[in-house]
Amino acid sequence: MKFNSFTQLMQKKNLQKAVSLMDRQAELWMWKTGLGKIINGIPNYFGNSLVLIFMENHQMIPLKYQEVSGEIVAVLSNEEDIRNSEILLSNSAIQVWMKNGWYSGNAQILVGEKRTALLSHITAEKMVGKFGSRRGKQNLDRWQLLSIQRNAACTGEKGPGQYCWIWAVSTFYFFFAWLRKKAK
Repeated sequence: MKFNSFTQLMQKKNLQKAVSLMDRQAELWMWKTGLGKIINGIPNYFGNSLVLIFMENHQMIPLKYQEVSGEIVAVLSNEEDIRNSEILLSNSAIQVWMKNGWYSGNAQILVGEKRTALLSHITAEKMVGKFGSRRGKQNLDRWQLLSIQRNAACTGEKGPGQYCWIWAVSTFYFFFAWLRKKAK
């Protein structure tokens, strides 16, 4: 695809950012409504996903992750995520929503030899799945890796599935709408 002007190029970049933002918001909404396990249903095609919550500002970021030798390694590939990871340098307290639970813990940015060693065990296809690796070229060298340590399991109202009541309400509504339609 050829661009005739700089504005067309910028419009394409803005469109890509908007689609990426909508993608991320949809994924967060799925986690909040209790459908996070569905996102991780086919890891071979879509990779494993988790939600990282910074305790300092309560910002939520969906990330792809992989367990390597018992260590949870998440990838920050988006520029916005990399900027937000600077928060980790000052305060590493996080919460993480995963397919097997909700945990408090710590995260640290991997650098140097440890990062290089882990990158040798990670492939783009394993991290983002077959569909994700086809969707765009994955540049492993630009990825920033996070090591996540789970400290304790969490419970409460503000975790994954906090809006799962929506499914009960919508089922109740549609059931009675169907009964009313059938009675006519």
